[in-house]
Amino acid sequence: MTGDAVLRAATVSVLAACAALVLAIVAVRIDRLRRARREQRLLAPLRSMLVCVSAGEDADGLATRRLASTTGPTATVLDRRIIALLRKVRGTPTEQLVQVLHTHGAVRRARRDLNGRSAVRRARAAQILGLTCAHEARPALEAALRDRNLEVRASAAFALGVLGRPEPGGPTCGV
Repeated sequence: MTGDAVLRAATVSVLAACAALVLAIVAVRIDRLRRARREQRLLAPLRSMLVCVSAGEDADGLATRRLASTTGPTATVLDRRIIALLRKVRGTPTEQLVQVLHTHGAVRRARRDLNGRSAVRRARAAQILGLTCAHEARPALEAALRDRNLEVRASAAFALGVLGRPEPGGPTCGV
């Protein structure tokens, strides 16, 4: 094989790899857009209730009960949205949103995921446990401080900071 042929083969290989990467990027982008639209579609009927609860305007608890009654993929998407909101709300709205997460089993799953194989899931679980004021998870979160993964340790430290000190009279759940 001559030098010219090797150069042509390398050029073709590089161009093929570039084309494959461009196709992969386009496919991922399309998939993300499709998922975002699906999530918007699933949450559309619940949006006003979610805003009502988040704003603290659900005194009778009707919107909270309606959110808690969702099931299937809608509940999964709703749980993700609620977890994002927990960093922004305080007081009664936080309690109501956490109640929805408990009803959907998100807190129970987070306790299980804290011991999972995936570091991403362990870190996310630690954050969820902190944001939901899951005091019963304190021993597991303290154990997560010794996790081999830095992100898991940081998430466990965040969660424990949110939970506050365990001694009587100490601040609890600073969310």
